[in-house]
Amino acid sequence: MVFRRKNRQNEIEIQLDDVELIMGRNFPLLETFLRSVFCKQCSDQTRIENFRIFLDDANDIIFVGRCARCDNEVSRYVETGESTASSEIAVHIRAVKRMNQRLP
Repeated sequence: MVFRRKNRQNEIEIQLDDVELIMGRNFPLLETFLRSVFCKQCSDQTRIENFRIFLDDANDIIFVGRCARCDNEVSRYVETGESTASSEIAVHIRAVKRMNQRLP
């Protein structure tokens, strides 16, 4: 079951290939990030599954999904907006996604 989250203002849903472009050479670290999510129900570190991916207005990546153990809602922020190169790519992806949303 995928967590049904409303997009917050200025957030846009992106795909894993967008994450790869934004993270660049750091993309291999993503698996580590996805395995190090805190679940308040389990009170422990877990893996996030069945996630959706969002780009926030600071150009950081947000994974929203479910705890692998208890199916509780969890999320993981990956700070990428502080990197100029990553931020520029994120701005471009946001512009392309918004433009595609307006097309019929």
